[in-house]
Amino acid sequence: MAVLATVLIVLLAVLLIGSCGDDGAGAPPPGTAARIVPANALVYVNVSIDGDRDVTRRALKVAQRFPGYSAQRDSIIRRLTAPGAKGDVRAWAGDEAALALLPGEGATAQSLVLVKVRDKAGAERYVTGGRTAVGVSRYRQVPLYPAGDVVIARVGEFVAVGQETAVRQALDLAAGQGSPLAASPDYRKAITPLPPDRVATGWATADGIRRILAPQSGLLGVAGTLLDRQGLIATGMALGPRDGGAKITVRSIVDPRSAGTFRTFTPTLQDRVPADAILSLSVRGLNTALGRLLGIAGGGADLGNLLAQASKALAAKSGGALRSGLLGLLKQEAVVAITPSLPTPTLTLITRTSNEDRTAQAMAALRPTIARTLAQTGADGKRVPATWRQRPLGDTRAWSLPFAAGAELDYAVFDGLLVVSTRLSGLRAVRDPKTNVTDTDAWKSVLGNHPNPVSSLVFLDFNQLLRLGEQTGLNDSRSYTKVRDDLKRIAAVGLTAKPGTGESTAEINLQIP
Repeated sequence: MAVLATVLIVLLAVLLIGSCGDDGAGAPPPGTAARIVPANALVYVNVSIDGDRDVTRRALKVAQRFPGYSAQRDSIIRRLTAPGAKGDVRAWAGDEAALALLPGEGATAQSLVLVKVRDKAGAERYVTGGRTAVGVSRYRQVPLYPAGDVVIARVGEFVAVGQETAVRQALDLAAGQGSPLAASPDYRKAITPLPPDRVATGWATADGIRRILAPQSGLLGVAGTLLDRQGLIATGMALGPRDGGAKITVRSIVDPRSAGTFRTFTPTLQDRVPADAILSLSVRGLNTALGRLLGIAGGGADLGNLLAQASKALAAKSGGALRSGLLGLLKQEAVVAITPSLPTPTLTLITRTSNEDRTAQAMAALRPTIARTLAQTGADGKRVPATWRQRPLGDTRAWSLPFAAGAELDYAVFDGLLVVSTRLSGLRAVRDPKTNVTDTDAWKSVLGNHPNPVSSLVFLDFNQLLRLGEQTGLNDSRSYTKVRDDLKRIAAVGLTAKPGTGESTAEINLQIP
C-alpha cells in the first residue's frame, strides 16, 4: 500500500487542474520543473496536466469514479490560488505542475509549487493580482509578490509559489546557478526507467521519507514505513491508469554495501490461501514474512530474528539434529494470510518443508519453550504455564496451545507444509480449501498476470480491510468518515517486488471498479 494515500491525493489533486495542455498526445510527461528544483529536495511530485495526452484523460476518468472528486478538485484549486492572486489557475496553466519540499531550518521543510505557463497574459494577471511592482522586493530583477506567508513570482516558464528562500533558489537555478534535481545522478537513476505512460512522478530521499512521511499518522505513516529500508538512498514513483484502476511503480535506489539480500522465488503457495483472505503476503523466509508484516503493524519487527536465534540455540543443544528441520524453513517460501473471524481476524502462516518428520520433531522440541513464554500471571502473582493439547485435523493431528482468554496458537504438518495459525479453523481452511484466493475476481484483477520470479507478492482485499476497521471503531474517526466513500471505491491492491543490483522495483495495481 506503498503509497496509497499519497497516490490518491496526487491523483485527485493536480490532475484536477488539467485538460488544458496543448502538447502532442502520447508523449511522456515533460518533467521540466525538476530543472528549477534544488538537488537537495526531500520530496518532489510532478503531475502531467496535459489534457491532450491520452493517459491524462484516462487517469481523469479514474479520478471521476471517486465520489469526493468534485469537492477535492475545488479545494485544491483554492489551495493553489495564493492570497492576492487573480484568476483561475486552469485558465493559464500549461502541461505540468509540481510540488517540492526542501530542507528548512531544523526539522521544518519549505514548500515550492511550480505551475507551467501556457497563457502568459493570464499568468501575469495571476502573479501580480493587478498590483504594480513598485515597492515589491526583487531578486535577480524578478518581482517577488507577497501572498500571505509565501511569495509568488515568474520563474522562467513557470509560476512559482513558496517561501521566499525556496523561490529564490528556483530563480538561481533558472539563471544557471546551483545544482538542480534534474541533474542529480540518483534522481535520474530512479526516474528514467519509470513507465512513460504516467501522469504523476514522485521522488523522495531517505531523509525525506523519514522526516516527512514516517512520522505521520495513518496511511502516510504506513507509506513511510514501507518505503524505508536498510541502505535506502532515494525512491522514485510513477502513477498511471490501467484497465480497471491505477498502477503505481516504485523504484528504490539502495546502497549495495548495506542493503542486505532479497532473494527471489516463484510463488507456489498462494493456492493454499483461502478465498476470503483479507491479506496474503508471500516472501521467501519466515523471518522476512513476519518481520514485514509486524513492521507494517507498527511493532514486533524483530520477532523473526528472535525465532531464528531460538532455532539456532535449539539446534546447538540437539547436536545439529534440528538444523535441517526448523532452521531450513527460514529459507523457504512462506505465506502469511489474514482471514476474517470474530472477535479478531485469524493469522495463518504457511511454509513448505521437504521433510515432515524432521519438522514435526523440531516443533515438538519448541513446544515447552513456547508454553513457558506464553505463560500467564495468575491472581496470586504466580506464572501459570500454558498446556499443549492434540486436536483432530482430518487424518492428521494438530497441536493447540490456549494461552489467554480467547487466544490460542495452533500448528500442524501435512501435505509437505508447516502451517501455524491463531485458530484451528485457520489450519482447516489451508488443509481443505473449497476455493482459494487466486480464484477471486479481485486477485485476477490486480495479480492475475504477475511477473516471476519476485521477492514479494502481496494481495490486499481493501474492501474487507475497511469493513474490519469499521467493526473495530474506525467509523469513530472524523478523518476516516470524510474519505470513507472514496476509499470504498478501491476494491483490491496487488503488489509485486523484485530486487536488482543497488535497486529494487515494486509494481502496485489498484482495482477501482
